[in-house]
Amino acid sequence: MKAIQFSRFGGPEVLEYVDVPAPAPVNDEVLIEVTAAGVNYVDIRERLGVYHSSAAHVDSGVTLPRISGLQAVGIVQEAGPQGDRSLIGRKVMALLTRAGGYAQFATALSKLVIPLPSSVNDAEMAALPAFWFTAEAAA
Repeated sequence: MKAIQFSRFGGPEVLEYVDVPAPAPVNDEVLIEVTAAGVNYVDIRERLGVYHSSAAHVDSGVTLPRISGLQAVGIVQEAGPQGDRSLIGRKVMALLTRAGGYAQFATALSKLVIPLPSSVNDAEMAALPAFWFTAEAAA
């Protein structure tokens, strides 16, 4: 599959267009064919090699190479052994399990996937998963 990854830390210039194996869903994950990926501040901090908190910059612990993208929209293609098979074929937004939204395919835990109507704009919805699940957790 095609993906955008980084093999060293830095600015946007470290992003590379590569061919890598597609992930396979395990346990209660689903495999999503990505149609739009959100850009989150965590993605940027990972690429820079730092995580910024109010206290200090600390090592991000990111293993290289890394495909960024913690949130995406797409069509569920398959489910892992305990994954939600009712999602197969549905348009969804998701908070991704192992990042990877900047790729043709990515995985997400079934519980971090929200079905969407086909009429919504993929690019706009790809910006929502992190906010959606944060709000849900705070409720």
